[in-house]
Amino acid sequence: MIEAPQLYTPSEVAVILKVSRRTVYSYIASRQLASVKVGHYRRISAQALDAFIHGRNAASEDTAEVSQRPQKTL
Repeated sequence: MIEAPQLYTPSEVAVILKVSRRTVYSYIASRQLASVKVGHYRRISAQALDAFIHGRNAASEDTAEVSQRPQKTL
């Protein structure tokens, strides 16, 4: 059986890091903290949070989006 990864909400990450939720979204927007989008919700994996805390580059992780909508092609 495949084990699901531990995913945190931005609010949970804010509590762990002792920063505001807005700061967490700022880290995500600047790609310092990797995240995934599940539907309309943003989630941070335990692995991405650990990498952020220990100063490893989050850009090496995929910031993939999981959504129900098909991707647009240009």
